[in-house]
Amino acid sequence: MNQKLGHSSEISITDKIKIIMNYPTLNDMVGMSGEKEAGFDEVLGMMKRCIHEVHDGEIVHSKIDMSESDLDEFIESLTTEQFQGLADFFDTMPKVAHSIEVTNPKTKKKGEVVIEGIQSFFD
Repeated sequence: MNQKLGHSSEISITDKIKIIMNYPTLNDMVGMSGEKEAGFDEVLGMMKRCIHEVHDGEIVHSKIDMSESDLDEFIESLTTEQFQGLADFFDTMPKVAHSIEVTNPKTKKKGEVVIEGIQSFFD
């Protein structure tokens, strides 16, 4: 999905239930391995840290008021398609990217490196 099109911090789970997400902060990144393919537990932890509210019709459940086990139970009850909606939030969120031209000191061959997001600093 294009990060400029189709990105929203509001994820519809059903016609009645939606999740409002926060963008991850540097503190949310603590404990991430830095691997391009993070483990399921890391992904799940990041998703839980970024949930701001769960709306069930007119009832708003703030994450602050939810227990860790309630949050785990809610996320574990999601279908694959609903879980993918959460994953799409992270895949399409705006990211800082910068291209840098580099020269290999041994071969003198020029190339380009793209630094995108905080994970680039851990590669």
